[in-house]
Amino acid sequence: MTGIEVVYRGERPAVFREGQDAVAEGIAGPDGVLRSDRLMVKHSNEYRGKAAAP
Repeated sequence: MTGIEVVYRGERPAVFREGQDAVAEGIAGPDGVLRSDRLMVKHSNEYRGKAAAP
C-alpha cells in the first residue's frame, strides 16, 4: 500500500501512536497533499462482545 502526505492541524487523539493506522478526512490539493480537518485512530477490526452471563 502506498501512503500519501497528510497535513493535519489540531490536537492528536490521545491514543494515536507513531506508525499506527488512522483515517483522515479533508481535501486533497492539486499538489497531492491531503489537508485534513479530522483525524481518527483506526482500531482493530476484531470485535469482542461481552461474555454471556451465567
